[in-house]
Amino acid sequence: MPIITPAYPAFNSTFNVSKTTKNIILKELRKGHDIMKKILAGEASWRRLFKKLDFLKAYRYYIKIDVLTSNYDHQRFFGYIESKLKKLIAEFEKYETSCSAFRDFRYPEISLHPWMHSYQLSDPKYTICESFFFGIDMK
Repeated sequence: MPIITPAYPAFNSTFNVSKTTKNIILKELRKGHDIMKKILAGEASWRRLFKKLDFLKAYRYYIKIDVLTSNYDHQRFFGYIESKLKKLIAEFEKYETSCSAFRDFRYPEISLHPWMHSYQLSDPKYTICESFFFGIDMK
């Protein structure tokens, strides 16, 4: 499924979509479809469709990653952090795949929801302090 960026020049950004982010997109599209059915039936308002996700209340478990640095080159720094977070997501995807191979054993089904917005922190020893969160669903 091609995913085209909305800005000019348009690019196919499918290479940025992992199994995890694809599942999030599909989950949100299904949720939007269900809400639209309720709106058309008069059971819900348009406000419900555009309700903002309160990420820090949406999940029971989280992984918090704090990034602290004194040496700061904005573009290189965030590119490096983003690549490491993508690798972390890939490791969770490997776990999901390996657990599904052992059907006789009870492994928890884990799905990860990366929240790629960082939160600014303050620490006197570091010029840049940011936190990244991953919501975790375990079934």
